[in-house]
Formats: sequence, C-alpha cells, structure tokens
Amino acid sequence: MLIQLLSLAFGMVILVLGADFLVKGAVRIAEKYKVSPLVIGLTIVAFGTSAPELFVSLGAALKGSSDVAVGNIIGSNICNILCILGVASVISSVSITKDVYSREMPLMLLSLLLFWIFSLNENLGRFEGVVLFSGIIAYLTYNFFFSESSNVAEEETSKVEVNINMYTSLGLILLGLTGMVWGADLIVVNASKLARAIGVSEMVIGITIIGIGTSLPELATTAVAAMKDEVDLAIGNAIGSNIFNVFSVIGLTSIVHPLTVSKGALVLDFPFMFFSCAIVGFIMFYKKSLTRLDGILMLFVYFSYIIFNFSGA
Repeated sequence: MLIQLLSLAFGMVILVLGADFLVKGAVRIAEKYKVSPLVIGLTIVAFGTSAPELFVSLGAALKGSSDVAVGNIIGSNICNILCILGVASVISSVSITKDVYSREMPLMLLSLLLFWIFSLNENLGRFEGVVLFSGIIAYLTYNFFFSESSNVAEEETSKVEVNINMYTSLGLILLGLTGMVWGADLIVVNASKLARAIGVSEMVIGITIIGIGTSLPELATTAVAAMKDEVDLAIGNAIGSNIFNVFSVIGLTSIVHPLTVSKGALVLDFPFMFFSCAIVGFIMFYKKSLTRLDGILMLFVYFSYIIFNFSGA
C-alpha cells in the first residue's frame, strides 16, 4: 500500500508540474504573437487550471474507471468551494462583487444542476457531453465579447520587446503535456490499487484523495491571491474552475467515452456538492462577503464530509 501511496503522490506532483509547464509555454507563445491578456486568461490559464482534472478524468474513463472520473470532478468542485474559498476567507476576509453573486455563481450552480440531472439515469452519454461542452463554448464567447475587460489595451505588450524562443516554448508545452499524461496515468492506476487495498470504493478515492490532488493548482493560486488581497482573483479562480470542470472536463470526457454514475454518488455526493455550493452562494448574495468565521465553518463542513466518506466506506 505504501508503494501505491508514494506513486499516487508522485503522479500528482508530475501532474501539477505538467500543467504549470503547459501554461508557461502557451503564455509565452501568446505573448510573442501579442494575444490579449483577456484571451490568455479565458483560454490558456483557464485550461491550465482545469488540465489536471481533465487528464485524470479522461484517463480514468478510457481505463473503464468511471467512478474515478466522476468522483474526481465531484470532489474537486466541493474542494474548490468549501476548502479553497474557506482557506481564502480565513487568510483574508473577502468582499464579493456584484458580478460574482449575480452572474458567475448562478452560472456555476446551473452547471452543477445540469451535471446532477444528466447523471440521474446513472449514465452520462455523448449527447449529454455535447450539451455540457456547448456550455463552455457559450461561456467563453460571452466573456470574450461582453466582458468589460475586453477593452483592455495592449500597449504594455507592444511596448515590451518580446524575445521569446519558440522552440523553448514548444518544448515546455510538450513537456507539460507529457507530464500530465504520465501523471494522470500514475494517479488512475494507483488510485484503483489503493482503493482495493484499503477496501473503499473508487468513487471515495476520486472524491477525496484525487479530488484534492487535482485541486492543488487552484489552492495554490487562491491562497497566494488572498495573501496579496487579490480577492477577485481568489474568488473567480475557485468558481471559474467549477464551471470549467463540469462544462469542459465532464463534457469532453463523456463525449470521448460515456460514463456510468453510481447510485451512491446520486444519493449523497451530488446533493452535497450542489447544496453546499448553493448555501455558499446564498451567503455571498446575502452578506456580500465571506468572513474568517465563514471560512472556518466551510473548512469544518468540508473535512467532516471527507471523514464521513472514509468512515462510511
């Protein structure tokens, strides 16, 4: 079992490093060709933070481990809201902007509700995948054309002499993709072995260990943003990641390989995912902020849920 744990941890490290290399290489190329910061943020960085979830879920689905694929996204979504936003709120009480509680949060809840509804028949097929993936296309299109940031000028990019080695950038992208494929494979294979060794389901492993592991990039980004008082980035990163997880990751994964959903997840995990996020959304709307006390309570609820999963397994 120790070998599986070490291999799982090593896979997560490789996965996170791969995502980091991919983003760095892609951003360098985007800067070389003077792509606007908005487009970089909405596409490259957004994909980069969801890349660990995508590669793990896709790899799990192709290996026939639907519970790992689905559990990874459920666990990551719960972690993003309760744990990551909880950590951000404990570090620094945050104010919630109108865009977050009036646009981003409702959209996130809509994506979670569709994910839940589409899973009720214990199957996520290609049709559901196309519908979900259409959501991320619509989301990116809306942000690109209607975001207030779309008018951001590119003077800074044009003023700086860009001296970027294309081969180095392509090498980073290739290294990143290789790392994520390798890391995802290590995670899926060893998570399945670990589940059998300790007598818990792959769904529990996916929701807990893998869900937390694939959320590490979001956790690091949000914690740093909160310490620097970049509250909009901290909040947007967590909520935006959930939108991408459902529309992009589950959508694309179920298109490539239809997924089955366990009854246990429909009874406990889907309702917990949706209603915990809905309650946090209500707090955001009602208080227009998340205080340190809110953060402590969110972390308490999250770790109670993780403990319950293992004790009930």
